[in-house]
Amino acid sequence: MKKFVIVFLFIFALIGLCYAQSANDAQRILGTWLVDDFSLTFNANGTYASSQWGNGNYFVSNSKLILNNTDDIQMAISALILTYYLSADGKVLVLDDSSGDGNGIWLNKKK
Repeated sequence: MKKFVIVFLFIFALIGLCYAQSANDAQRILGTWLVDDFSLTFNANGTYASSQWGNGNYFVSNSKLILNNTDDIQMAISALILTYYLSADGKVLVLDDSSGDGNGIWLNKKK
């Protein structure tokens, strides 16, 4: 019984850390991100606006950014799922479509 309680507490703490990281990133990702003529703005109400990807809803979870375009019904059917990397200082956001080609979008946070 003692082992069960210890294992349960360990798993509970591990899950808590995972969700805390996502919640922290969800707060840190808010604002406008820019590179060249591309901009992406994340709002606190779970919506986004982009100069090239339209507008919609977003969700942050486990290093994944899910964008659901609400402007175009065909885009809304298949959400865009990106792996993201956020710098420790919160000033650089890298979006990767996980295609394996090594390309990504490097965005800087607007001051």
